[in-house]
Amino acid sequence: MSKRRNIFKDVQVDTPDVRTQLFKEAYKLDRVHGCVVKEHKNSKQNPWCLHNIGQSRWKPREGPQPETDLDRLKYLGLYSGLKNLGATCYLNSLLQLLYHDPEFKRILFSYTPTPSRGEVDRVISILQQLMVDLKISKRGVIDPSPLVTSLKLATVEQQDAVEFGELLFGMLNDQIPLLQEHMTGKARYLTSCLSCKITTGRESNFTDLKLQVQPKAQTIVERIVELGRVEVLEGENSLKCSSCHKLSRVERSFVIGELPPTLQLQLLRFTYNSSTYQSVKDSSYVKFSETLNFPGFAPYRLRGMILHVGRNKESGHYVAVMRDKTSGKWILYNDDQVTAMEQLDLKEYDLCKGKRPTCGEGEHCSQAVYVLVYVREERDDITYPHDLVERCALDNEEFITLKQILEEQRLEDGRVKEEKRKMMEGLCLSLPASTPNTSRPIPTTLLEKWITSGVMPLVTRPETAQNGDAVESAEDRKETNGDVTAIESAEDRKEINGVSKEEEPFTIIGPQDHITESCGDVLCCHGNLSYHKLCNIKYISREIFDAITAPQWFKLCEECVGDALKQHLFNVALEQDYKVISKRCTTSLVNTLTNGEDGWWWVAKEDIKNFRRIVRSGDKLQFNAASQCDHGKLLTTSNLKLVPLSVLPIISKYITVKFPRFSSTDPDCWICEAENSTEQSHLTSLLALRRSLGRLLNDSAFPYIENLTTHIVPLQFILQDLRILFRRKVPVGKLTQQWMYCEHNILASDTPEIAAYVKKTEWEMLCENFGPTDPITCVSETDFSVPRCDTCLAKRPPFANRFIYVRVDRTSQKRRRQSDIQLCVSSNDTLFDVKVKLCERLAIAPADQEISTKKGTVLKEGMIGDLGIEPGCLLYLEQHTVTGELTEGGTDTQERGFTGTFLTQYNTV
Repeated sequence: MSKRRNIFKDVQVDTPDVRTQLFKEAYKLDRVHGCVVKEHKNSKQNPWCLHNIGQSRWKPREGPQPETDLDRLKYLGLYSGLKNLGATCYLNSLLQLLYHDPEFKRILFSYTPTPSRGEVDRVISILQQLMVDLKISKRGVIDPSPLVTSLKLATVEQQDAVEFGELLFGMLNDQIPLLQEHMTGKARYLTSCLSCKITTGRESNFTDLKLQVQPKAQTIVERIVELGRVEVLEGENSLKCSSCHKLSRVERSFVIGELPPTLQLQLLRFTYNSSTYQSVKDSSYVKFSETLNFPGFAPYRLRGMILHVGRNKESGHYVAVMRDKTSGKWILYNDDQVTAMEQLDLKEYDLCKGKRPTCGEGEHCSQAVYVLVYVREERDDITYPHDLVERCALDNEEFITLKQILEEQRLEDGRVKEEKRKMMEGLCLSLPASTPNTSRPIPTTLLEKWITSGVMPLVTRPETAQNGDAVESAEDRKETNGDVTAIESAEDRKEINGVSKEEEPFTIIGPQDHITESCGDVLCCHGNLSYHKLCNIKYISREIFDAITAPQWFKLCEECVGDALKQHLFNVALEQDYKVISKRCTTSLVNTLTNGEDGWWWVAKEDIKNFRRIVRSGDKLQFNAASQCDHGKLLTTSNLKLVPLSVLPIISKYITVKFPRFSSTDPDCWICEAENSTEQSHLTSLLALRRSLGRLLNDSAFPYIENLTTHIVPLQFILQDLRILFRRKVPVGKLTQQWMYCEHNILASDTPEIAAYVKKTEWEMLCENFGPTDPITCVSETDFSVPRCDTCLAKRPPFANRFIYVRVDRTSQKRRRQSDIQLCVSSNDTLFDVKVKLCERLAIAPADQEISTKKGTVLKEGMIGDLGIEPGCLLYLEQHTVTGELTEGGTDTQERGFTGTFLTQYNTV
């Protein structure tokens, strides 16, 4: 922001002509100031600049209007998207995958649900209607809210698409057994004993094959073959053979017996980190082909896939890419956005760095592919239920009707807005005033709200504007030489935009009762527009001002300019007198006598230095108060100086109240001199004592010191009495050990908490200066030469919100360090609670923590109070297992994302 120039800089007198000129310069009314900034910016310092205060809203706009769900028709007349309800992209992707499975829809429609049977039939009914809507509905966006509500899914939590599919199929299989034949394959787990050569097998079913992402160079067929790799178990991993009844070397393998018609392949991209409790994604490239020729089975063709874009399972985004059987195009389903691709291209979803492998004809690679769906043969002979089709047809009629109503309403709204836009655009062009005499001031906030909304707010006049008599009516205002706020009568108004007022009046909505504004932020103390707030004021033409029914009591303030002129002249005189005072006060005493001065007097140095500030602030009662003591006498210090007596009349002209005046011949106060001498002796002794007890005055804790003779003293005496003595220089009481004794007159049970451990030399210095007392030496940190009270130890109350300290590495240093972890605990907390807090700080699992005392005793589970842990004690932590190991996600990791939903009742293994 540019600094505003000082219009009073060269003014030396106060005359009517000077005031008139200053008034025009203060409000920038001497001329129409042109604006040099660009049109898309606004100069706040120039009240004549009317650029970019809302006019862009009324300029013609090009481009499409924002769409709603009613505007979206089926993409290419064939495909509909699904609305994302927050974080339901995983559900939308799976539903699009099922919609492109004709056999799944045929089996689903073969079942007749009855909602009265239970919640599962209700879910099936909603799923059937959703499949019909995706096929027949004319809507471009289908709302899956009924399905989400029936499954009790949380719309704000991201879930895994594969896990959701497994739970959904497990629920549907209970009611529709045919789905299991369509989605389930068969396999055998073989175990061969190398000693007796006997092989045993176990039958198993699978809904998908889980493939490893590594190594990168493998194809999909090679990854499937890798599932059947023979694994040899020997040594510690040997198994007991059921035939030869002994531990033997065995071979285990997985053999695929039968593949389902629709084969689903899941890539194990996610692993679980036990130290961070989060999943980690492997974003390596995976190569796959559009055809799958697995030895011994019929060929499969790629139908579609689910992509995951993100860093882990708990975040990211799911999209589905499906192949349309009729056209052969690839359709990208990104929630409600549907796009057709001539060729399968997934490069935009490869967000991680890495070399892209070379792909041959019919091959593709991606970092985001998560699920691949291959189909053996496709059928399209689906009969949609008649009642569901009729229900969808009724919805189509309602959709078309609502769409027509919306379009008609938009046309009407557009016509009204266009009329208002043209009117406001013409008014905005007429905003600038041609001369200062034809301008009117208005607050920028009001002008912006009128331009952006087309309605002038109802302005509440502050009380400051109502109490004065400076407000005149429009009929009483006259044009004068200096008053530019006068207005002309309605007959004298000129044409605006070539159209006279009488021919086409400005039909603008006037003040509204529901919009109320206050202009107190731009008004001065006289209730007029302040020239200090000129950055919040704009000048507009008189015709527009009257047409928009702006408040007629807006007026520029001549009184503020006159008051500012008086203050300026006062400051000029003050500066001149201060120069005289400074010059005379810096004259040496010899020059003062030589120049014929008849005397001098004592004045505070700071008061002479800050004389102008004291005069302007009005704090004149404290002037020269530093020269007077509490007894009303002269107090000569280094803060005073002798000044000539000739400056007294100049100072008295501004300091009109009575202030202390002492000449150079006045004696000092003898009482203060005696007190200063005694205090100086006391300070000398305190400085010597400070050097000896520096540790006790600076440290915040006084722990036990090993290998030295250590005494204990009350911690209260160190932190309060002793430090008050040096800070406030006030006497303190004697040192006594009774502060550490209990009601039985025995050393208290909590002595380690209320005592400070001091060295022998420090103890002797304390006894010498604060009175002798009984010495208590330390045998250890908690054992003393005087025994503690056994009765109090047995009845020691529990503690709460106290601190203990934990050190990760065990060292010989017993004192606490800054790296020690501070924990707030209570006596009723368990040791497991302490481990949980350490897990939050260090990311070490509670099961991997081993906590011990200084003596090396490992603490077992129990209450802190029962384990003998006291506030302030130091414990040691050791990590006895390796953390951060990555384990496979998939089937071994139990997912809890769907806990509490309807799907968890039908979770299948």
